[in-house]
Amino acid sequence: MVAKDLSVDHKPDGAAERRRIEGGGGKVHPSIMPGAGYVGPARVWDPTLRFGLATSRSMGDTVYVGPNRSGVIAEPEVRRATLTLSLPLIPTPSPHPISNPNSIPTPHAPFS
Repeated sequence: MVAKDLSVDHKPDGAAERRRIEGGGGKVHPSIMPGAGYVGPARVWDPTLRFGLATSRSMGDTVYVGPNRSGVIAEPEVRRATLTLSLPLIPTPSPHPISNPNSIPTPHAPFS
C-alpha cells in the first residue's frame, strides 16, 4: 500500500505561497527577537509588523481582512482524485493538523 498526500501545508515560506504573498506587497519572515535575530517559523506579517501568522491561508483571522490582508487568503486549494475499487482507500483525517507527526498537540492553559 502506498500513501498519497491529498493536501499540502500552506506555509508562508513555501515557494508558491511566498511569491503570491510578496507579489501582493506582504512580508514573510520569522519573528525577530532583539539580540537573537530571526526565531521561529516564517510568518505573514500585517502592515504594522505587530502580528504574524504562521500560515498563508486562514479563515477568521480578523487582523488580516480589509486593507491589512497582507497576502493571507481564505481560498482553499482544491484537488480532485479518481478512486478505483482496485485500491483500498483508508482516509486518515486529522482535526488538528500538525507539522511534526511526532509531536502531540496539548491544550493551552487559560490565562489567570
